[in-house]
Amino acid sequence: MKAIKCKNLYKDENGKQIECGRMLAILTDLQVDILKIDTEKPVFRCPKCHPEDRWLEIGYDESGKLIFKVLEKHPEFKPEDNLQYEELEIITQVG
Repeated sequence: MKAIKCKNLYKDENGKQIECGRMLAILTDLQVDILKIDTEKPVFRCPKCHPEDRWLEIGYDESGKLIFKVLEKHPEFKPEDNLQYEELEIITQVG
């Protein structure tokens, strides 16, 4: 299993750059193997980092090494035409 941790860098109070390190996901060995052949790379969002630095993409490069890429901007998500969903109403009973 592989743990996916945030690689965003930020400055602390003293101006020193620190890597975030927050755990974003844990991938099974099968999921890691799928990354080797899949052309679409999964995108993760770090809730701890600044809104402009939250997006990470993981995948394998040409040499077969697992890479983490911090995206420069918010990725464009395009929902599929056949995407179906249901609305869920959450009600709290009072009294």
